[in-house]
Amino acid sequence: MVATATSTISARVLASDKPTYWSAGQVRLHFGGVSSMWIVRRLADANFPKPVHLGTSRRYWRVADVVAWEAARASAS
Repeated sequence: MVATATSTISARVLASDKPTYWSAGQVRLHFGGVSSMWIVRRLADANFPKPVHLGTSRRYWRVADVVAWEAARASAS
C-alpha cells in the first residue's frame, strides 16, 4: 500500500506546476516515520535534495525532488 501512495503522490506532484514543499516531519513520515537523525545523515549525502528556507529558519524540501531522489535510489538497487 505504501508503494501505491507514493505512486499517487508522484503523479500528483509531477502534474502540478506549483512546487509543493514538505517540512522535515513530513519527509520523515513519507519514509515511514524515520528519525530526525536519518535526515541529518541524508543531508551529508550529495544526492539527497537540499532543503530550502521559506522565510523561516525551518527547512522544507520540494516534494518533487524528494520523490525523484527516492525513485532514483529504488532503481539503483
